[in-house]
Amino acid sequence: MKITVKGSTMVQPAAATPAVSLWNSNVDLVVPNFHTPSVYFYRPIDAADFFDAAVLKAALGRALVPFYPMAGRLKRDEDGRIEIDCNAEGVLLVEAESDGAVDDYGDFAPTLELRQLIPAVDYSQGISTYPLLVLQVTYFKCGGVSLGVGMQHHAADGFSGLHFINTWSDMARGLDLTVPPFIDRTLLRARDPPQPQFKHIEYQPPPAMPSSVGPTRSGARTSGSRAWVRLPIHDADFGWGRPIFMGPGGIAYEGLSFVLPSPTNDGSLSVAISLQTEHMKVFEKLLYDI
Repeated sequence: MKITVKGSTMVQPAAATPAVSLWNSNVDLVVPNFHTPSVYFYRPIDAADFFDAAVLKAALGRALVPFYPMAGRLKRDEDGRIEIDCNAEGVLLVEAESDGAVDDYGDFAPTLELRQLIPAVDYSQGISTYPLLVLQVTYFKCGGVSLGVGMQHHAADGFSGLHFINTWSDMARGLDLTVPPFIDRTLLRARDPPQPQFKHIEYQPPPAMPSSVGPTRSGARTSGSRAWVRLPIHDADFGWGRPIFMGPGGIAYEGLSFVLPSPTNDGSLSVAISLQTEHMKVFEKLLYDI
């Protein structure tokens, strides 16, 4: 399947926004520096303006006004700590075409082919050089559309990221902002004096050398699970209907799985998991034996 980029735009907020720097919490700082990939798929409808790029860009610019940190860039303060520079440089919106069809993706497994629906990010030039949000609207020959999203994890977690996408879709339908984002960082300040409730092992001296030989074999947990069941992942209706699918655009490592709710709210679940071929056979047997 061939994906052809037809154009790209750096969409900036539609009105002036605060030029401030927002520091990240300690929890945010331990997150790896990457863009979380996800993809939405939409069936075609009989509408002349189906996923019109002008409508999407205008609504995106309006959504970036209350969500102005999303239009900024990462930077480091004088101590080297990562923070968000709210400089309104904008988010990347790519328009592309495909010679394939939505149904060619089958069950929408997060394969390398699916990853082509999300803009690639060049991290080699430093954290201040790339957008916090990259978007790609791909038009298929069947008339369907996909929306690929890459969102910097320092800027938003899963719920707040969906809050932005769903607000953008609401504004594309002509609706007003219903739930504004909460950007006040004062709630994240440490207490003075500090009142730790658990041990901070990173500030403790390393343990002494063992007096005897330890175990000669050790292991590490290599699996993980992300449940998106309670997240509003299917609420992004831009005016042409809800998505028929929304899910991860890639899986970071072997053993990681995603549990996804049904787009029809019928109570069923989908599981996307990355395993080696021989391990997948064992997993399938275990799953169906339960």
